[in-house]
Amino acid sequence: MDEIVLPSKGRIEVTYEKDDYAFVQDRPASSFVKLVGSGDGGNTYDASFDKDEDFLYFESPYPLNSTRDVKDQLHNLDYVRFRVFLDLKFSDRLGGRASDYVEGYAKVVPGAEGFISGTNIGYFKVERIQPKPTSTYDAHPIRLAGLNTYDVLDQTWVLILEICPM
Repeated sequence: MDEIVLPSKGRIEVTYEKDDYAFVQDRPASSFVKLVGSGDGGNTYDASFDKDEDFLYFESPYPLNSTRDVKDQLHNLDYVRFRVFLDLKFSDRLGGRASDYVEGYAKVVPGAEGFISGTNIGYFKVERIQPKPTSTYDAHPIRLAGLNTYDVLDQTWVLILEICPM
């Protein structure tokens, strides 16, 4: 679109450069990609997301022929933003299920990315995080985002290990 015609018969001409939206502050602009599974960083992945594995597999809109292509896709980001649809359930006393979108950020482990040959599927490793500074365990960032507590009459939401990609 290069021109807007107003109801008063006036015209506004719009011009912009192609690269106006190529950067956000000092970083290249990025976009969401579809998560297709999780795995151990090999040539196979689990599309049901029922395991708590550290590598996230994604479908690239571009061909992936090398690890360099995956790094270019990730733009050397320190963190990636995720938005996944989680199946949640009430505690056993209430019964029933619910689902909702969960959003958050995950730290990317540098140098731990790859691709599956002959496909446009890439993968990268995310860092586990401690829920609290005093915790003796760490959790997957998507699982931790899904464990936000909804407290009504002493009932809480818990995560079923099933992540439905967008």
